[in-house]
Amino acid sequence: MKDTSCYRFKCHVVEAPHDIEGGHVFFKVSDDTGIIECAAFEPTKSFRNVVRKLIVGDELVIYGGINDNHTLNIEKFKIVDLADDYKLENPLCACGKRMKSAGKDKGFKCPKCANKIRDSSKVRQIIPRTVEPGFYEVPTEARRHLSKPIVRFNDN
Repeated sequence: MKDTSCYRFKCHVVEAPHDIEGGHVFFKVSDDTGIIECAAFEPTKSFRNVVRKLIVGDELVIYGGINDNHTLNIEKFKIVDLADDYKLENPLCACGKRMKSAGKDKGFKCPKCANKIRDSSKVRQIIPRTVEPGFYEVPTEARRHLSKPIVRFNDN
């Protein structure tokens, strides 16, 4: 990719979005050719809130231009597929109470009924995502005059 050029490419998120001073949001994506840093700058306002909801593994088609710092300034993107977001929790006991760790590699013990299990594996709990597949673009006031809005764009 060359600086000051515009691109559209399919990729997946490899580094979660993070804010820096000034309200800019950065994250990294990858395709088969490498990794690039992407930016949603402060003037894009509410667009940044959608960017913040992306997680590692999300599949996107990104539209934007490369700036002099080799960062992709995002104009819009399409979420093609969402990765599962989850947290690891202690298992539930048969009595319905969440179990406590019995110690390193000693499994779990229920604080209510004292039931024990030897398996020390935590349970994967899926967290519902608050973003959906589809197109997202910067607000009109933050759009470059050359950028084509989604309502005039026909790419499925």
